[in-house]
Amino acid sequence: MLEEDDNLGKWVESLARGSVLTASVYFRRVGHLCASMRVTPAAVAAMSVKEGRAFIHDMISFLKGSGNVGSTIEGYVKAVRNWMTWNDLQIPGRNKVLKGRVEELERR
Repeated sequence: MLEEDDNLGKWVESLARGSVLTASVYFRRVGHLCASMRVTPAAVAAMSVKEGRAFIHDMISFLKGSGNVGSTIEGYVKAVRNWMTWNDLQIPGRNKVLKGRVEELERR
């Protein structure tokens, strides 16, 4: 994936200057989400603000439906928002993610 997208490679390189671990985790998370949601990182980078907000919403719903806990979902959101910011796409506001296990929260 890095060989195909020079911009993605530069983003990972920039992250690695601060933390190699963060660069690795963010790269894996963005790559996993893009593959799961059948979109390329370049397509995410090219989204409008409205499309980006909808993508994050859909991503949270997808991850929740897959049984991920709130802290995991927040980590994915943070990685994707960082990728969007690198590409000058600022999504205003916060995305609400329930804390704890999905099953526990649905029983409440």
